Amino acid sequence: MPGPEHPAFAQYLFRFHYANGSMMPALMMELVRQRFGATGPNAAVETAYRLVEERLGEAPWFAGGRVHRGRHHDGLCADDHAALLGRDISDSPNLLAWLRRIGERPAYRTAMQKAEPDRMPILT
Repeated sequence: MPGPEHPAFAQYLFRFHYANGSMMPALMMELVRQRFGATGPNAAVETAYRLVEERLGEAPWFAGGRVHRGRHHDGLCADDHAALLGRDISDSPNLLAWLRRIGERPAYRTAMQKAEPDRMPILT
């Protein structure tokens, strides 16, 4: 985790709190909306995906130029919920590139083999 003196500290804190306090609730509510037959865009979900795509267009990782422990949450939320929501993320090149970078990391691949061996990360 970057400390307060690190240039990416503010971005780290924002991503941490945004993913847990705003993005995850919006995505979960979208699952509820779909369950009850709601249609049409959900502004909170659209904002969440836009912010993920914009941030990953600015930096290779959410908290700047390097991976910080535990801060993959917003991207993985976007990926997992895209699958659950039936959302097409093919128009999100920055998110897709980030998923490829994550998928190339040996620690991630080891964890996936243990936790979800049938779900391979995007590598192409």
